[in-house]
Amino acid sequence: MPRTALPGLPDILLDRGEKDLKAWVCENLAGTEERIREFSLTELADCKDAGDLNIVILLRGGSWSPPSVIPFLHEDDFAKRMPKKGLITKREVRLLSLGFLNLKKDSVVWDIGAGSGSVSIEVAMICKEGKVYAVEVDLEGVSICKENLLTHHVDNVTVIEDLAPEALKGLPRPDAVFIGGSKGNMRPILDLSLAQLQEGGRLVVNAITFENVQEAYSYFKEKEMNPEVILLNVARGEPLAHYLRYEALNPIHIFAVRKDVPR
Repeated sequence: MPRTALPGLPDILLDRGEKDLKAWVCENLAGTEERIREFSLTELADCKDAGDLNIVILLRGGSWSPPSVIPFLHEDDFAKRMPKKGLITKREVRLLSLGFLNLKKDSVVWDIGAGSGSVSIEVAMICKEGKVYAVEVDLEGVSICKENLLTHHVDNVTVIEDLAPEALKGLPRPDAVFIGGSKGNMRPILDLSLAQLQEGGRLVVNAITFENVQEAYSYFKEKEMNPEVILLNVARGEPLAHYLRYEALNPIHIFAVRKDVPR
């Protein structure tokens, strides 16, 4: 029967924009029918005569370089909803929030209210052996999030198009939870997230509105939890003619808690 060297993989890589990859298919090594061939990904996707016993070697072109340990991607690196500055977590906020999450290379992470996917993408880049579940109910946000995943070549993020907390039920227990949006469901989201969070895991909330700040703080106080609370005010230098001025970003509260390990 016709077959490809790696069923489906060339198409997946092409969909993710990996057009500069070269492939070598090494078939029946050390056998009488040994054969080694070079392909482009497009040619590999059309290959129908590869032997069942094969090894595929992929080599990137010279334009690729590995990402930084801490990505610190600018908002302009992501597609996002309008207006231009977009509903997207600013990179200074992302940097601090990622630090509070205490991520490991194999962490399972929930990103609730994922929006454009900026947090999910940077988490996935850090947790290369882990898994990220990006929960977003807005249809436009889901579409933009998926577009950004392809742009940044991230394949360990699952996008869930649904409203939290219902969307969280049945997911693998997380090592870390990031809440960037709640759609008015902050308390039930916190209830379920903390119940499912692994012992010793971290939960981080970003809150912009007074209402979310008050609700998050009241919740932690009622639960007798002692969150770390940061009010982050960031101003970036922006050119003005021949001068430099500051342009302030919206202030944001960051709440971070750790789920205690039972004694």
